[in-house]
Amino acid sequence: MSDAAPSPSPASPWAIARRRFFAHRQAMLGLGVLVALGAAALLAPVLVPLDPSVDLANRLQPPSPDAWLGTDDAGYDMFRLLLH
Repeated sequence: MSDAAPSPSPASPWAIARRRFFAHRQAMLGLGVLVALGAAALLAPVLVPLDPSVDLANRLQPPSPDAWLGTDDAGYDMFRLLLH
């Protein structure tokens, strides 16, 4: 019987790349931004439902608590349009 320890199997290139990626802080920050943008895009209809009606009384309003980015020339909330 041999007392030699078995050598570990070499790591795959994907495992090495994954380990290097998760050790890099800026890469993780970028991944977090991409995940947040993707979640906002997928959940936009749930978070801020888009009202299809035109509201000409609220045309070109500045930012307010009701319309975070203001309104466009048809009265649509720009934040809702940005997410959709």
